[in-house]
Amino acid sequence: MVDSSQLRTTASRSSVKVPTKRLLRRSFFASLLSFFLPVTLLAENAAAHIPLRLSVVDKESSASPIIVDGTISYAVYADFTRSDLKNRGAQAIRHVRFLHRAGDEVRVEYLIPDTAQMRGMRKSQLPKVTITSPSGKVERLLVNERTRFSKPYLPQDYFYLSRISIDAEPGIYTATIRAGRASSALVAIGYKEVPGEVLLFGSATGLCPLPIRESDAIKKAVADQLIGMKEATAKLCADSNEWGYRVGERDGEYFALTRDYRIDRITVSISAGIITAVQVG
Repeated sequence: MVDSSQLRTTASRSSVKVPTKRLLRRSFFASLLSFFLPVTLLAENAAAHIPLRLSVVDKESSASPIIVDGTISYAVYADFTRSDLKNRGAQAIRHVRFLHRAGDEVRVEYLIPDTAQMRGMRKSQLPKVTITSPSGKVERLLVNERTRFSKPYLPQDYFYLSRISIDAEPGIYTATIRAGRASSALVAIGYKEVPGEVLLFGSATGLCPLPIRESDAIKKAVADQLIGMKEATAKLCADSNEWGYRVGERDGEYFALTRDYRIDRITVSISAGIITAVQVG
C-alpha cells in the first residue's frame, strides 16, 4: 500500500526540478491512488455486517438476543423449516432486539437469499418483518423493491426487499420475523462497521437470566449470572427483565442506599467497569 504522505513529500521535492514526462506521470497516478484508495476501502467495508443467526429459541421476544448498540452493523439470519410449521396455517416467529439512544438513526433492511425457493414466492408468501419501537409503535417493512446485493464474502447473492431509516426513540426496539412456510430472511440492522456486543439469554454465568414471573423473587444464583459483565450490559439485562437496578459500590466507594427490601431488585458492586458482586434486595 502506498503511503499518501510519502507521495506528497515526493511530489513536493520534485517540484523544484524540471519535471520529466515519467515523473509527471508517476506524480499524477500517485495522486489518483492517494485519493481513490481510502474511498475504495470505505466502500468495501460499508457492506460488511456482523452475523447473528436466530433459532427456534428466539420465538419469545422477552428472551431474544439484544444488540447492545443498534447503530452497529449486524446481519440477522432467520431460517424457517417445515418442522417449524407443524400445524396447517401456523406461523413460525423469530425475534431480535436492539438498543438505541436519543439522537440515533434506526436503520433496518430486509433481504432474501437469491435461491430458487425464494425467487418463486409471491409477495404474500414471503416472511413478514415488523419493527416495534420502545413506545410500542409497530412499523411493517413493506416489500417495495427487489434490488440485487452481491459481495464476494457472502455465500450467495441476496435481494433487498425493503429498507427504513428513521429517528430513534431511546430504548429497546424489537424486530419480528414471521413466516407461514419454509423460507429464509435476512434483516440487516445498523450501519457502523465497528466491533459490537450481543446480550444473550440463558441459565449460564455470563448470560442474561431468562425472564421470571413478576410475582417471583430473583434468586441469588440467577442474579450472580451478571458477575463478570460490563456495567452497561448488566444494566441493560436488568432493564430488559424489568428488574430494579442500583449500584451499591464502585471502585471501593460505597453509596448510601435505602434499607427497604425488594424481591425484584438487584444491588451491584463494580470494579473497573465490571460487575464483581450482586445482592438481591
